[in-house]
Amino acid sequence: DRAGNEAVLDSMQAADLLPEYSRDGLPPQPLVEGSDCYVPNGDYDGPEVLATSGSIITITAIDLAAPDSVTSVCLNGYASGYYMSVENLYLTTSAEGDRTLIHKIALNGGQPQYRGSGEVIGYLGTASPSFLMSEHEGDLRVVSSVWGDDIFPIPLMPDAENAAPAAPEEEIRGRHHLTVLRENPDAARLELVARLPNDARPAHIGKPGEDLYAARFVGDRAYLVTFEVIDPLYVLDLADPQDPRIAGELELPGFSTLLQPLGASLLLGVGQEVPPDTGLTQGVKIALFDVANLGDPVELGSDIVGKRGSYSPALGDHHALTLLENDGGYRLAVPISRHAFLQPGGNPADPWTWYGWSDSALYQYSVDTAAGTLRRVGTLVSEQRSEGQEWPLRDLYRSRSVIHDDAVYFLLQNSADVLSALWGE
Repeated sequence: DRAGNEAVLDSMQAADLLPEYSRDGLPPQPLVEGSDCYVPNGDYDGPEVLATSGSIITITAIDLAAPDSVTSVCLNGYASGYYMSVENLYLTTSAEGDRTLIHKIALNGGQPQYRGSGEVIGYLGTASPSFLMSEHEGDLRVVSSVWGDDIFPIPLMPDAENAAPAAPEEEIRGRHHLTVLRENPDAARLELVARLPNDARPAHIGKPGEDLYAARFVGDRAYLVTFEVIDPLYVLDLADPQDPRIAGELELPGFSTLLQPLGASLLLGVGQEVPPDTGLTQGVKIALFDVANLGDPVELGSDIVGKRGSYSPALGDHHALTLLENDGGYRLAVPISRHAFLQPGGNPADPWTWYGWSDSALYQYSVDTAAGTLRRVGTLVSEQRSEGQEWPLRDLYRSRSVIHDDAVYFLLQNSADVLSALWGE
């Protein structure tokens, strides 16, 4: 059987193994030619171009005005995440040695072209990896994290049998890193411009043991949230790509998993309240920050909804947050499943007490830009707890809302209903 299979493979051409496409029921056409595919280069002395894999990544551009015009480029490998700017597509691949490979594909007005590869220390994870990357004035900025023990040194190779010597603290410099990469068109590489922390700026991003919970790039700034018990909000100054720096830091209880800029001087955070004396998550926290001063971010106000067990899909899905800019500020809507029902035997004095579900609603907030205020103005309730009911019948997962003038609409998954109300009611 093996010999027969090998004979079949020997008789095949590359075109037999490459993907095809069909339009309007016509015979299949090659999606990509073999000469348009990139494969790992074992003799390459720089960063590994692609991890060996049996998969093919195909980037295809279709001209909607002329659907017969199809151009593609393919990579023999797999992708763990991606980020797209206006002009380029970046693919990430987790690699051995606690590294992430990054591959740049230029879009070139509908003509995808491979431009080069680079790497960063650590991994980007799979939760919103695009928020961990940002292209600005031709440079790619990346936030990555090294996973391992919370103490130094962190081994680069977790496989004990084949482990390399543990890297010294001077090499790793903490768990979280900001890396700036720039394309070298002559070498088909994304080369290192700068990394933070570094010798000149050795301060770690995050305290020992803190995970990265949120990241957001805005122009020549980056906002990062790390957390273990207290939430540090870091403001990074990226104006000089060769010398990024931590410009400011704010510590406060709780954490944010979603950061949303509101103009140039305000930042909205969606996360959870965590009292520092217990370290236990409580209600959903909506917070407003003043980031006009790079070196001195300030929390202007916050609203905590519910108690331990409360949840919002916006904690992990930025599409759940709806934002509308209006005269003098912003209107925003956040779906929240509020847990505030003290179940029989529950002790409100015990921070471990898990509260039962009470209701689900779309919470409406108004932000006054000039005054720097955050104010809850209304709730559009989708479901309330009834006698004998423990869980909502309508899940807020993938719920969406629309703010239009003075009306707000609330749509829930697997529901034919569209809930509506006037803004602020």
